[in-house]
Amino acid sequence: MAYFTKYPKIRYPFGGQSTSTAFQDIGVYIDLVDRVKDDASFYTEYPIRSGDRPDQVSQTLYGTPDYYWTFYLMNDDIKLRGWPLSDKAITEKAKREYPHKVLVTRENMTGRFQVGDIIRGLNSGAHGEILRRRPDMGQIIVKPIPNPEPSEEEDPTAIIPFEDDEDAESIRIVKDADQETIGSASMKIDRVVDEYNAKHHYENADGDHVDIFPRAPYVQRFKIPISYSPTSHFYINVNADPLAGDSVAIYFNPNLATSATNPTPDATTIAGIIAAEQAILVPQFTAYGSVPALTQALVDLGQMTTIEKATYDGAAAIGQLTLETLAEQIALATSATSVSPLKNFEVNTTTYAIEDTSDPADGVTSAGAWLFDLNKDVTLSTFDNLDVDLTLNQANAVSLLGNLLPGASILQLLFVALQLIEGKKATGLPLSLQEFNVFFTAVFGLQQANASYQAAVLALFSDIINKNLPKYQTSFTNDILDNRIQAEFEYFFIVDKLVDVAGGADVSTIGTVVKYTADDYTAADEDIPTQTVTFTNLAAANGNTITGLTNYLVSILQLTAEQAAAYQAAETAGQLDLPTLIGQLAFGAALAANPPVTKTYYKVLYSDQAIQSGSSETITIFDQTGALVTSAVTDFVSKDDAYDELKTIFDAYITENYDDLEPALITPVTFTERYIRQNSSLKSIKVLKPEVVQEFDIQFRRILGKSLAQEVISKTTSQGFSSYSAIPDDPSSIAIPSASSSTSSGGSSY
Repeated sequence: MAYFTKYPKIRYPFGGQSTSTAFQDIGVYIDLVDRVKDDASFYTEYPIRSGDRPDQVSQTLYGTPDYYWTFYLMNDDIKLRGWPLSDKAITEKAKREYPHKVLVTRENMTGRFQVGDIIRGLNSGAHGEILRRRPDMGQIIVKPIPNPEPSEEEDPTAIIPFEDDEDAESIRIVKDADQETIGSASMKIDRVVDEYNAKHHYENADGDHVDIFPRAPYVQRFKIPISYSPTSHFYINVNADPLAGDSVAIYFNPNLATSATNPTPDATTIAGIIAAEQAILVPQFTAYGSVPALTQALVDLGQMTTIEKATYDGAAAIGQLTLETLAEQIALATSATSVSPLKNFEVNTTTYAIEDTSDPADGVTSAGAWLFDLNKDVTLSTFDNLDVDLTLNQANAVSLLGNLLPGASILQLLFVALQLIEGKKATGLPLSLQEFNVFFTAVFGLQQANASYQAAVLALFSDIINKNLPKYQTSFTNDILDNRIQAEFEYFFIVDKLVDVAGGADVSTIGTVVKYTADDYTAADEDIPTQTVTFTNLAAANGNTITGLTNYLVSILQLTAEQAAAYQAAETAGQLDLPTLIGQLAFGAALAANPPVTKTYYKVLYSDQAIQSGSSETITIFDQTGALVTSAVTDFVSKDDAYDELKTIFDAYITENYDDLEPALITPVTFTERYIRQNSSLKSIKVLKPEVVQEFDIQFRRILGKSLAQEVISKTTSQGFSSYSAIPDDPSSIAIPSASSSTSSGGSSY
């Protein structure tokens, strides 16, 4: 059966002939080939196996090796790039074309280590010339060379390899591109790999190329200012000035059916808080002296409109409103507004409300809670400097400028944290450290913080409280922010090349630093014996009686008459003796004469393990009974030392687990793997069906084989390109190139 029809001739002027010659239309074969390779009835698919030669495939399909040339006509990729190589040959090709070493670094390459520079490995002593740089992949391609200035003992031809081990190599320029000997700062190298095995690019699940952040993995720090509130009962801040933006009534007893997220105090509690607020607010409002002065203050604070001010001022001017009446009305309105599930009994929305923290998961088993200081900034360190803080708004601006990759979980952390904190400010509800922990772990894909990590944090905060018992035991009516235990809670975590948290913030890759202060009473403790002697001598000089001693102290204004009377009454009742009084007086005098020294420390956790500083110092603190005791502190005294300790641990972890920290959402593709993929894409080819190939051969010869034709036949070279040769006029004498003209394994070009 004939599948093809006879094709027309055209007249064509050959060479310098003045007349044209009738000649078979050489271009018509294109129509023949296109018709065949695009019509599924003419061809079928065939998978080339590793090592298959074209003539072998032809023999397998057609019983003859002579039709191998049809594969090149039917498959454009093979025609352009050559026959696919064997698996072994493609690997050898990659090694041959990418024979150098790649030094992988996370450091900034801008303006450093240029093409042509001669470098030396500080650990290995190896030398190399920089051939190329790929800053987007953090790669420096180096040709290893002998030492350009060998010593007498060195072999001048020896090439020392760059090291790739857990210690990590570092490099330094020894000669620049102009061969000038220079000194330069070193650059840390995370990996040394053969060029053919180096990463060419990254791909997502769809096979698309993905940009990565070459400075990753790196360590990021997230800092939250917090304070500890020891009380669980409502109280009134007697020092509050609402017109200066202070809070008035903000705490309540959590046992009265209240919670941080849905405060619903009973009517008795609300009435008590309102009455207490009235007692404070009315005198503060009336202290302004006149209705216009009070209303102007409220206008300045945004608590009253100018129209309302004009109304109140006008009523006062005609005697219809007194300052006291207005003060009571405003105080009542303020209280009524504050006592609500949203306002949580407060006037100013940035104040701090307590929540029920009886749950041990809150970090400390006490009546109080560690709360955010919402007036201070939560900060995120920059990617290249742990010591530089960005507020969340600044970090957001940096990311929007394109300095961080969009869609990363770090940005999600920023956005959600901003929303959470601003939302808390707007409602006036507190934001506890436990609440933020829940949010923090949720962003990182954890359902619940690791139990051992929680226990470690519990122990950490318990120790901080124990070193600050005077503040922890502050009376409820004096629980204001300035009197609280202050701290800064910092998370350290690894960020991967997509600016996501590496490993989903697994506890094994989380570090914690808590900055806190402790009051050292060592000077007071050392002064107590001296003060004891002083008061013992005063007692001896005044009859060695409590009455004599206390009366003398009243006379020199060291005691009030009321205090002296109380001591004397206690003596009469048999509740106090002179040695005990002398001890109390000496204790108090030593404390008054020697204010405590506030010292700053940094507690460090890596995972759930406490990291000690390696040195210790002794301070004097109060114990649970109110006595002064010595306490050994092994925490870090320097922020830099605390940061450096964690950074060293994280760097070692990154070096050891470098490849395991690759983002799960993307896949690295090496130079060799890229070649293998391209080679594999050639292995499924179109082949003419056996019943078609002979007719195709006849028609193809007829088209190309007419008289005077300068026939062109595709001839495979070892590089996979085509060469051309003239063939005779007689189609029967056309010699189809033999299969031996092709290489045994092909010659793909990439």
